Amino acid sequence: MTQSDKVSKTGARVSYLRGVLDGQKLSQDERLELVLSTFVDVSDKLLEVLAEVREEQSEIRRLLASLQPGDPVDARPEFAPQLSCPQCGQRLAIGPEMLERGPVELTCPECHLTIEVV
Repeated sequence: MTQSDKVSKTGARVSYLRGVLDGQKLSQDERLELVLSTFVDVSDKLLEVLAEVREEQSEIRRLLASLQPGDPVDARPEFAPQLSCPQCGQRLAIGPEMLERGPVELTCPECHLTIEVV
């Protein structure tokens, strides 16, 4: 499951909780129990997604560090700097000239999410 799907599913759970809390006649104890159990569940899911993002960032940094200035990127396609948009999965290419400038921001052409690459 992609990270954006996981985030969407987690967001749906939070929306469901809000609906239950607003629409049901629950006692304070029942409301507190529901909120706390859902909070723990949602927090676990978000931590899983964040761990995956960190792993992907580490992989990106490793790949970028393996590129030497002046290396022709086309000669080493397995190390061509590319990444996927974390929201929609669209493949994003990074030109070598962009990497020489330091941290850059990319905007996904599909979903318009802005991503900072360091």
